[in-house]
Amino acid sequence: MTPSALWKRLQEARALVLACALVAAALAALWLAVAPPTPDLAAQVYRADLFSAHGFTAWENQWFGGHHVLGYSLLFPELAAWLGARVVGVLVAPVAAALFAWLLSEWDPRRARGPALWFAVGTAGELMIGRITFALGTAIGLAALVALQRRHAALAVALAALCAAASPVAGLFLALAGIALALSAATAPIPAISLAAAAVVVDVVMALAFPEGGAEPFGTTAAALVVAIAVGIVATADERHRALRYGALLYAAGTLAAYALPTAMGSNATRLAAIFAGPALLAAARPRLRGPAIALLAIPLALYEGWGPVREVKKGASDPSVHAAYYQPVAAFLATHNDRPARLEVPFTRAHWESVYLARRYPLARGWEGQLDVKYDDLFHHRTLSASAYRAWLDQLGVRWVAVPDVALDPSGKPEARLIASGLAYLALRQQKSHWSVYEVTHSQPLASGAGRIDSLNPTSFSITAYRPGTIRLKIRFTPYWAITRGNACIERTSDSFTEVAAKQAGQIHVAVRFALGRIGATSPRCGGT
Repeated sequence: MTPSALWKRLQEARALVLACALVAAALAALWLAVAPPTPDLAAQVYRADLFSAHGFTAWENQWFGGHHVLGYSLLFPELAAWLGARVVGVLVAPVAAALFAWLLSEWDPRRARGPALWFAVGTAGELMIGRITFALGTAIGLAALVALQRRHAALAVALAALCAAASPVAGLFLALAGIALALSAATAPIPAISLAAAAVVVDVVMALAFPEGGAEPFGTTAAALVVAIAVGIVATADERHRALRYGALLYAAGTLAAYALPTAMGSNATRLAAIFAGPALLAAARPRLRGPAIALLAIPLALYEGWGPVREVKKGASDPSVHAAYYQPVAAFLATHNDRPARLEVPFTRAHWESVYLARRYPLARGWEGQLDVKYDDLFHHRTLSASAYRAWLDQLGVRWVAVPDVALDPSGKPEARLIASGLAYLALRQQKSHWSVYEVTHSQPLASGAGRIDSLNPTSFSITAYRPGTIRLKIRFTPYWAITRGNACIERTSDSFTEVAAKQAGQIHVAVRFALGRIGATSPRCGGT
């Protein structure tokens, strides 16, 4: 290639990168202005609020009786606490679009424009859904691939680790790309495998250090569509795009595994197809498929990618429960009637913003993380719910209050609402006004039993009073990072994964989250004495 041709190619690549960044930035700014309150965004906002109010933490008590938060993302909550969840999305979208355009410009500059612009537009779809954590991981993952393409192996490996730390799902997709590149010999195999290994290792370490478990549901139709798309990419891709074809085959196999096995990945596997399948088709389709033929294939993929954002935005449109004011009647009631720490149960709304506005002040029996809800609250994921099973679940978590809203409910909230409406002897109606029916569980179980009582329950700590030396059993889930910060006691895990405090003397005991490397995976008691 002559110097003038090389210069022209470089200028064209720079122009495309800039154009894609500007398109993504404009759409991100529009999204920020409209600010659709989608369900997934609620989960991002809650984590940002948590870290903003309580600092960096491995655990929080406001959802599910307590759960680890860093397995979801090591990077996003702190970054979002600093900048705001939506601002993070606005920043990462144009970066991802620019990196993807850069990647394509060097991979196949002749056909980069269409797929690069498609991806730039598609970044707005992820923002509309509210998957900002995944968008952050995607941007870092694309940076890792650009570094690998530019033969900066050490930087690529470091960025791969950061990608997984930002979003474990994005980390697995990046690992898949690294393996595909190594198999295809499109790049030096050792750096590509190292990139994949870095992402996988970080994912594994996060899963071990901050375990949550649970399985993400994955419907048959959704899985079949993804496999069909992956097979379609293999069938239509030009033979010289071996890395893409290997990647599509690996993706199809991984999707089948996510469907067949109960894993945290589940339907999250669809994300890769939604954002990359269309651009991949345009970039790599065989010459004979160009023109009208490729349009027939591209249109269904565009509809597939666009349906998710439209569906999720629709869930929050005209729904009063996406606004803080909707929850004021419940908050006002609890402020005057809740005289001891206790949990609140709200049947899942379709928009899920109760997991933000109520969880800021009151510990909820459920929360907004699908895998954990399947793990801990499986009784709600069936067509019928018995009164006895519901009572046992309320008692297990120390639920005193049940607040039923009048808005559209999530499918897993409907059996619960029907059961409550049928009349339950153990639920006493205490207030019915302003969109809410608030019930009190008669003879509700306290959050602490045995040799003491619970005085306060905060998102990252709790305080108890020991009446005498002895055992205090708590309806708070166990983490090995619980530490006695005041008082003379030991804290340990019960057989059902809740928390137990062995007080050595009467008095107040304060327990808080204190991460320590030596406590990763620990089941032994942790003691303190002051």
